[in-house]
Amino acid sequence: MSFVADNDAFESWLRTQCDVVEEDLDYKHKRMCDSPFMFLRATFFRWAKQMPVLFPELMRTPEVLTVGDLHSENFGTWRDDDGRFVWGVNDFDEASRIPYAFDLVRLATSLRLAATDQRKTSHRIAAMAIAEGYSRGLAKPRPTLLDERDRWMRRYTACSVSERSAFWQKVAKYPELKKPIPPQVQQDLASRLPDGAENIIYRARRAGGGSLGRPRYVAVADWRGGKVVREAKALVPSAWDWARGDPSPTLYFERLATQKHRAPDPYLKVKDKFIFRRLAPDSRQLELGEAPKFLLEMRVLMQMGFDTGSIHASDDATAAISADFAGRAQLAIRQRQRSRRRRGERLSRMVPALQDQAAAQEARRGATGGCCSAELILENLRPAHATGNTRLSTANSTSSVTPSPRLQPISFFSIGRSGSYSALPSAVLKFSSDICASISRQAAV
Repeated sequence: MSFVADNDAFESWLRTQCDVVEEDLDYKHKRMCDSPFMFLRATFFRWAKQMPVLFPELMRTPEVLTVGDLHSENFGTWRDDDGRFVWGVNDFDEASRIPYAFDLVRLATSLRLAATDQRKTSHRIAAMAIAEGYSRGLAKPRPTLLDERDRWMRRYTACSVSERSAFWQKVAKYPELKKPIPPQVQQDLASRLPDGAENIIYRARRAGGGSLGRPRYVAVADWRGGKVVREAKALVPSAWDWARGDPSPTLYFERLATQKHRAPDPYLKVKDKFIFRRLAPDSRQLELGEAPKFLLEMRVLMQMGFDTGSIHASDDATAAISADFAGRAQLAIRQRQRSRRRRGERLSRMVPALQDQAAAQEARRGATGGCCSAELILENLRPAHATGNTRLSTANSTSSVTPSPRLQPISFFSIGRSGSYSALPSAVLKFSSDICASISRQAAV
């Protein structure tokens, strides 16, 4: 089925699930054309349709309660019940029971499609970081607490003065409602404001990517010298369940948001198919376009993988996931070894000609000692992992040379303490790289 047909079918179904805001759907269509990354964000329904067809082998990976629509802008901050500052995945609209690999694939793909000025690492290093973090989160799951052991994350997540000003400017510009707010939603919004809140006004809000088209309402009130904001967003079944044709899908949003390895937001609640939450400068989604300081550095990417692993660890499939992940790592190791052997064979066939060329050059220059040209040529061609020695010696010379640092590939072991996950990124990279071209083509259409 074409993308247009899938899009029409999904939006027809969406209209049966909530009171769709047609203007927001039109805006969503325009945003799809902004970039491949925005297209990815806005079309989880297409992902849910196409991925099992394109990669049936991933459907055989262990099924777990997953985020579904996981991407690099699906992380944010909030305060937990004890007031602690927390960072992690904060959008579970598309949560469902899905093979675990699809969360990793989608996150890695989103990073490949992110704007280059937001990404400070290569595709391969990004995949490495995700895989390493995921393995750690799966083994020792916990929330990311920014006031304790994860204080280093605060420089990426703390809200600056200008960002706080921008937040309240947005609140002031929320448009008036074009349709009356449902009475029950209005009552529930008001009940979530602090006692004594005054001058309550109700407004519409347009935000997100894939959720555009669902109604969002906000209540803005005065309370003890300042403004407070609460939001209600319509919750519909996951597009994954729509794509599978599930006649009675389960809503997993609140279960995943409050699972045992998280420090949940006490204001995040689900009632009568609406998601209620507090909006504030320190309780928000971090969008790369709005927070240019939030550069995709390796440690941040690893933490994204860590939080994903911690979420998956809440299910009973941890052992099965670990076994599957380890199996893919071993496959990646064998593939890399074969590639290295082939490369080494090609280089060995080149050695005689290079040595003859170097000898001729030495004879012309009348060199009397030092590092011979053959060594330099061979060293520049030889991969750093082709030999266990860090220094190269040839039969024609007793001298040795140290490989140039610029020729050394970034070590897989530079991420982990032990290097035990060194080959896992290859599996994730394979997942993401194979589909990026098709995602980009769909965005162009």
